[in-house]
Amino acid sequence: MTRNINKIPSIKTINTKILLFILSFTILPFLIASCNNNSTNVYVTYDQMKNDVWTAHYSKNNLHFNLPTGAYGSETSSIFVSGSDVFVAGIELTGSFKNAIAKYWENGVSFNLTDGTNTAVATSIYVSGQDVYVAGWETDNSTGTVVAKYWKNGSAVNLTDGSHYAMANSIFIADSDVYVAGQEGEINNYIATYWKNGEAIKLSDSTKHAKANSIFVSGADVYVAGNEWNEENTDIAKYWKNGVSIDLTDGTNTAVATSIYVSGQDVYVAGYEQKAIYDKGIPIEWIGIARYWKNGAVTKLGDDIHESGALSIFVSGTDVYVAGWEINNKDVQTAKYWKNGIAVNLGNGKERSLASSIFVNKENNDGNLK
Repeated sequence: MTRNINKIPSIKTINTKILLFILSFTILPFLIASCNNNSTNVYVTYDQMKNDVWTAHYSKNNLHFNLPTGAYGSETSSIFVSGSDVFVAGIELTGSFKNAIAKYWENGVSFNLTDGTNTAVATSIYVSGQDVYVAGWETDNSTGTVVAKYWKNGSAVNLTDGSHYAMANSIFIADSDVYVAGQEGEINNYIATYWKNGEAIKLSDSTKHAKANSIFVSGADVYVAGNEWNEENTDIAKYWKNGVSIDLTDGTNTAVATSIYVSGQDVYVAGYEQKAIYDKGIPIEWIGIARYWKNGAVTKLGDDIHESGALSIFVSGTDVYVAGWEINNKDVQTAKYWKNGIAVNLGNGKERSLASSIFVNKENNDGNLK
């Protein structure tokens, strides 16, 4: 049988085919992945102690940005990202907590909501379209009256009349409706409450001390996370769905729910629960352990040795992000966040720090947000 010389490939052709074959397993999957890839942006606010003064910061994908801080310090409480704009709520101290100024920063530029005459705190921020909403509270320093309120584009809207102590802790905007969670009553006898367009909806009664710390609206359902005393005056972590209470802990140990997020049919709640540290069978101290609950099932974030706290939760796809803090091996409170239980440190580990809030968004390869 004779060979057809014309059908025998050259060495160059063979090498080219081998190269193409190899590239098909290397470059092609990369190109496909690149076309389908969406960049995830993780924003976290955190406060860092520096020279005995709290300084305000936020990070984007672990790149750190300083926020303007007054001579007596500033603290963050909440973050919201709208398009490419970063909004952070917090306070600025002016020599005494009695003169704290409620404020927010937009892309690092500060906007005061109060003038420092009275103590005021900005606790939560939400941006809807061109409107900036900030929840918080303000005290009349001459009378001690504390009023829950929110600011829309800098204009204050009072939620309470000052006849009782009241605080607004969280704000959410849905279909032009303004939802604010907080509490009203007397110290150690608060009633967990949320307001919808200024109308109060009570979640608890005056027989048990309770607080509403976070609110989330999904469709027609209103979710509020908080805590309520049991008969032994132990805080139980819980949330309310449309006013119906759902306990997350059994009251054996003190527990607090700080933040809530709803994704589809799943309800995620961040917080902490205390546990006893024993020496020879005797409890010598109690420490809080950061955790979150998904549909009531608990996931511990901190270890059982060092105290920790979870202050904010955000869910993106199948990923769960939680911001908070943990005491490190040098006994220093350190800001961090957890992604699916894996910790990412934000503080320097040498001076006290804590992460107060977290926000996540995605953008396509063209830079447009999803």
